[in-house]
Parts: sequence; C-alpha cells; structure tokens
Amino acid sequence: MLPVIFKIWGYEVSGYLFFNTLGILMASAFIFYKIEKVYSDKVEIFLYIALSWSFFVFGSGLYYQFKHFFISPVNYVKNLKLFIHPFLKEHSFFSGIVFLSLFIYFYSKRIFKKDYLKILSITYIGIALFQSIGKLGCFSAGCCFGKSTSFFTGVKFKYLGKQIHPYAGVKIHPTQLYESFFYFLNFLFLMYLLGKDKKPEKIIGFFFIDYGVIRFLEEYLRNDPGRGYLIKNNSPLLSLSVPQIYSFIFIIFGISLFLINLKKIKKEKKG
Repeated sequence: MLPVIFKIWGYEVSGYLFFNTLGILMASAFIFYKIEKVYSDKVEIFLYIALSWSFFVFGSGLYYQFKHFFISPVNYVKNLKLFIHPFLKEHSFFSGIVFLSLFIYFYSKRIFKKDYLKILSITYIGIALFQSIGKLGCFSAGCCFGKSTSFFTGVKFKYLGKQIHPYAGVKIHPTQLYESFFYFLNFLFLMYLLGKDKKPEKIIGFFFIDYGVIRFLEEYLRNDPGRGYLIKNNSPLLSLSVPQIYSFIFIIFGISLFLINLKKIKKEKKG
C-alpha cells in the first residue's frame, strides 16, 4: 500500500520501517511510564528497554539464520548476504519473543529483583501495543497477506515492498489489519487486568494465550509463501502450518503459567 512514505536526506522511509519504529517508540514510552511507578531508577529502566529491543530484533532474525543454514549450509557459509539479510529484512516474531523473553526474565530477575514479575507483565503489555502498530507496517509493505476473498473487507494490493504484488488487482483478506485490530484489543484487555491489579503471572499468561489464539486462527486466512506446513491439505481447516505449531506452544505456555499461579495461591492459603 505504502512502499515509501517519505524521504529524509535522500533516504526512502518505507511504511514497514515507519510503523515498526513508531510501534517500538510508543511501546517503549508506555513501558517506561508504567515501570517508573514500580522502580524509580530511570537510567536502569532506559537500559532495560534498549537492551530488550536489541535482543528482540536480534532474536527475530535468528529463525531465518537457521532456515538459510539448514537449506544450504555450504551456500550459507559462502554468502555473506545470507547472514546479514535476516537481521535487516526477514523477521520472525516467534523467535524474537522467545529470545526477548529469556533476556527479560533473567535480566529483570537480577536487576529488579522483587519487582521483576510486575515489570515483566508491563513489558508484555507494551509488546502487545507494538504488535498492533507494527502490523500496520506489514499492511503498508503488502507482506503477510491473506487469501483471495469476495468479503467486504477485501483489499487490492499493488506492491509487495517495491515489487509488483503477486496478487495485484485481486481482492484479498487484509490479514495484517485483522491482526492489528485484535492485538490492540489484547493490549486494552491486558491494560484492564493491570488496572485491576491482577497477578502478573495472569497478565503474562493471557498475553501468550491471546497471541497464540489470534495467530493460530489468522493462519487459516494467510496466503503468503514460506511459512511451511506439518500437514498440508486442500482444506485450510485440515492443514497445520509451522506458525500454528508455534502458536499452540505459546498457548500451552500461557496455560502453564495459570496452573503455576493457582498452585502458588493454594500454597499461600494453606500457609
């Protein structure tokens, strides 16, 4: 839709870059504001946020590093572009959130100590906001697109990045906007739980469950290549894509956090 939004000093700023950067900035502002109420050291909070995004971006490129390596190990070693490209152009939210989660868990537990679970829950709410805004970048770029449709929400894309879109002129599901909308609802829901002072484990659990469910269901409408399938069938409902497997793992992880929280509550009542 918007392969290039504007130019600055001769450099073209794409819709994808603009909205993802905007998402990071808005999520960072939210996280900083909320954490400051819990932990007053502004320098430490700023460092935490900066390191968190660095680990997320790095981790989001790792999935494609492994993918390129296992497809062609020899070509991967010889071609420097296959090493650099994933960190610049190819990003997987799944690997990014796993890498980020490992970092923020161990870092916050060591630095923020008794407040670390509260800070973790605030961070995941910020990530939900980033997801909602960042998906507008995918819509601008034309990536992560859906199947053809006659439904009233269908849109026509001209471009995929700067290239002609493979479905140019055909009405397809704007799956990017569907995701953006539901991620924003998730953000509002998690904010509601935070305002009700719910247990941080519940907020974190709901983040993973909600994201997993949204992504799992959205896969039935996706039509962009490269996701991979464990089960491939003519009927989408009888197929199982690799992202759906990851989504299912996220859902199980979120449910596990609920069960752990219930055990903790029972122990506290007995004590």
